[in-house]
Amino acid sequence: MRYPEGTMEQQINLNRVEIFLQMVESGSITKAAQVLRVAKSKLSRDLALLERELGVQLIYRTTREFRLTEPGQRFFEKANKSLSAMQEAISEVSKQSDEIAGVIRFTAPEDIGSYVMSRVANDFKILHPKIIFEMNFSNEILNLVKDRIDIAIRMGRLSDSSMTLRKAGQVDMILVASPKYLDSLKSIPSIQDLEKCRSVCFIADEEKPQWTLVSVKEKKIIKLKSDIICNNYVALKEMVILGNGIGLLPRFFCEDAIAKGDLVHILKAWRNEGSAIQVVLPEQKEIPQKIRSFMDFTVKKLLLQFG
Repeated sequence: MRYPEGTMEQQINLNRVEIFLQMVESGSITKAAQVLRVAKSKLSRDLALLERELGVQLIYRTTREFRLTEPGQRFFEKANKSLSAMQEAISEVSKQSDEIAGVIRFTAPEDIGSYVMSRVANDFKILHPKIIFEMNFSNEILNLVKDRIDIAIRMGRLSDSSMTLRKAGQVDMILVASPKYLDSLKSIPSIQDLEKCRSVCFIADEEKPQWTLVSVKEKKIIKLKSDIICNNYVALKEMVILGNGIGLLPRFFCEDAIAKGDLVHILKAWRNEGSAIQVVLPEQKEIPQKIRSFMDFTVKKLLLQFG
């Protein structure tokens, strides 16, 4: 806090106040010097300077006597109480900085958020029950600083190089279809048949309706004639299950439907090159402990599934 020129508050040296308190608690300047491990002459000078700053004598001292004056007694009682409150506040804040607690705001795409990050957050909260999560699952790329987001899960390459990021694996995209749709075909389609088949296509922004597929030996671009185009994998998956054609979906997103028999993984030798998963933080001088812990935990969990 700053004060106008010439005021007493501006001139008071708080280190000298603490030295004064130690003198009173020790009962003499000599004993205080031993506790603080400084020269007795220095403490005498500090006390004299403090008295000059306050404009009153705090301690009556001779070669045989050391006692508080009346103003000194009042100053000791109030200053000691204030210092104790300050030390308690510092201790409490320091303890909280080591404790994993408080609000964490994070964002993720809808699919990986609902199917993966909700479980990651749940597992982290079991370990750290004092954490409060504010989760925003959206395909919109939010501004982490403006929207006060602590951590984000992003897919693909990032254009903002100022953010702190950790790679956390890659999403594997596979071709799936419903038994109902496959039954309508004469045989399981080959890679050459895909352009003739009905398809359900995910498109974000102004992308072309096509798939880029790779195998061990080659790479193919499949131009689609989709009559269902969507920018949401939840809806896309449902449309594939209902028999509307072949879809290219994240493996993690449709494993449950494959296990139940609602979807069939076809053309297993072919896959999409996929998108890298990035865990990102806004640029900051120091990462809070709760954020660093959640980031490390998230990267570990995602690598187990997508590494």
